[in-house]
Amino acid sequence: RMQRGNLLLKQGDFDEAKLDFENILTSDASNSEARSQFEITTKLIQTVKEAKNA
Repeated sequence: RMQRGNLLLKQGDFDEAKLDFENILTSDASNSEARSQFEITTKLIQTVKEAKNA
């Protein structure tokens, strides 16, 4: 899941990547890499939304 999430993130599929990272954190809340990628992805999604609304 981590590799898939990173691949989706690189491909710009932020929503699916976020779901993958979220699923990892559900089963392993202490996974710092997944937490970091989840936070990055969340920020990217917000940036895209703001750009679309500008």
